[in-house]
Amino acid sequence: GSPDSHLEFKRIAVAAILGVVVSGYRPRYLALPHLWATYSVSTSITLPDGGDSIALICLILLTPLCLIDPRRWIWNAPGHRMSLDCRAIGIASQWALRIQFAFIYADSALTKVGVADWANGSAFYYFVRDKMFGTTGPLSPFFYWSSATPLGSVAATWGTIAIELVIALFIMGGPRLRRISLYSTVALHLAIYVTLGLFSFSLVMIAGAVLVANT
Repeated sequence: GSPDSHLEFKRIAVAAILGVVVSGYRPRYLALPHLWATYSVSTSITLPDGGDSIALICLILLTPLCLIDPRRWIWNAPGHRMSLDCRAIGIASQWALRIQFAFIYADSALTKVGVADWANGSAFYYFVRDKMFGTTGPLSPFFYWSSATPLGSVAATWGTIAIELVIALFIMGGPRLRRISLYSTVALHLAIYVTLGLFSFSLVMIAGAVLVANT
């Protein structure tokens, strides 16, 4: 239908699909409905924060892995070893997801270095005071104070770049390095949520990091 028709029905349909997906039932059959629901949200959201687009990209890369999963519930261990061609699809999907996340964080870090406010350590000061995504809530006085001090602003600004580089590099490593990458991602995005209130963006990035750390 048109973008402004049957809105309540559409919301109920998307919520129902996502609810069943979260239950873990039949990933093979719910992969495409899940992708459709995420695409619908990503293309129609009125206040995008980047998390919606990343969720869509992750699902595109994850869908082939779900389509070859024969389990009734994703919480159950596989009943038998996958065939060689299915294993190849699964490995390709996992590596594509890992490379995508590494690129996201590497690109974010390296792009920041070329921006004057990030390079001179003042970006945190301006983000805290941004009219759209600035800090709010009971901790806002602390963030206003810390961002107004040279040490606080530089530490938060350059610390963000350093953590993103660590995440990008360690994602491509072994299980131990990927766990460090996961912990770094959780710490970074919890800090972003507490500071700027970007809950959905932070949740998407943490969920993606959990997927990457366990593949």
